[in-house]
Amino acid sequence: LVIFVGAISGWSFDGRQDVVITPELQAEIDRLRAEAAADVANSGPIAAQISALMATAQASGVIVIDGLTSGGTQLGLWALIFGIAAAVTSLPAIGVFGREEHKQWLWSAVTAGVGAGVAAIAIAWIATQVRSADPNFVSGIGSFLVLSGGFFLLASTMSVLKEFRRSKVYGDVIQGELPVAPDAEELEEAAAAVGVG
Repeated sequence: LVIFVGAISGWSFDGRQDVVITPELQAEIDRLRAEAAADVANSGPIAAQISALMATAQASGVIVIDGLTSGGTQLGLWALIFGIAAAVTSLPAIGVFGREEHKQWLWSAVTAGVGAGVAAIAIAWIATQVRSADPNFVSGIGSFLVLSGGFFLLASTMSVLKEFRRSKVYGDVIQGELPVAPDAEELEEAAAAVGVG
């Protein structure tokens, strides 16, 4: 659900001047520039008026692109597809189709991997915007929600993955399959190999 909301939410907010200035506004700016060139004495107030028009356009004309729109990167669509796949793999991971520990561990590992992949999609998008985008083109809340959803998927499997490893190791020791301590013969061989004793 978090990934779905993230996919339909804004992934980017584009407030660059060349995007938000409409042809009508550009015509008004051109008219004011011509007026300032003709009347040099009033060029200061006219320049301030042009700056105000441009700032208003940037503040009110921000273009929001969600994760599903064809005009954007559509990373929300891929995150949603992988999120649904993770939801399906989580069913056997929680034991809906049987309580065999090995199968639960296996499906938990798959769910964790897909969850990490979903989080990586969002991390890559956010990191790209932070690193190389125009200051007026920023990543939106949708990518943060998808990142959170991926981490939720990953975190939901950690208890099964950690428990399986611990019970497997300790179970083998308890059942006598692994020696708890080396026997005397092994210790003598090790000491002879290093020249002690």
